[in-house]
Amino acid sequence: MALKICKECGTEVSSKGVCPKCGKDQRNFFVKHKVITFILIVIILGIIIGVNGSGDNKSQSTPVTANETSSNNDTTAKGNTVVNVGEEIETNDTKITFVSAQDYTSYKSYSAPKTGNKVVRAEVIFENISTSDIYLSNLECYADGEKCEEYYYADDYKSPTLESLSKGKRIKSVVYYQVPVNAKSIILEYETSVWTSKKIEFKIK
Repeated sequence: MALKICKECGTEVSSKGVCPKCGKDQRNFFVKHKVITFILIVIILGIIIGVNGSGDNKSQSTPVTANETSSNNDTTAKGNTVVNVGEEIETNDTKITFVSAQDYTSYKSYSAPKTGNKVVRAEVIFENISTSDIYLSNLECYADGEKCEEYYYADDYKSPTLESLSKGKRIKSVVYYQVPVNAKSIILEYETSVWTSKKIEFKIK
């Protein structure tokens, strides 16, 4: 049995009882007031549970920023965003506008496309909406899933590949590709991030 000195009279008494000399209760506050102690424990547990629950809700409701944002764009099965002619899309640092796409026939006989192919022309504008310089990626063309050759003989040909853009600046890229005449699907593919392989598909056909 643990002993202690009574604070009232200085007599050595049990720590769990009453001093036989002066009648002072030697138990601590929490033992003497069990009901109050129980209520305090319930309140503290309620506060802890409430804080944890609030943290969970906050983490679940935090919105995730997508790599591309547009109200009208579709998405492919691979998660790529599809942009049609006349539409625009924003990535984390670039606003991209798909200006136009059409067949190109103003070539000379010596620069005509291969037999069974035609040339398509596409215009895309890139604008830096970030706070620092950015470097653009390249545009790849696919017809019915097959990669197509670039056509370099047009006077206004301008690829976006490795172009540097300062904050607030923009550039118009004009690209040409040889595609099969009977192709059912023609797209331009632009990679927005080398880390995630996220791509935008510009639908020509």
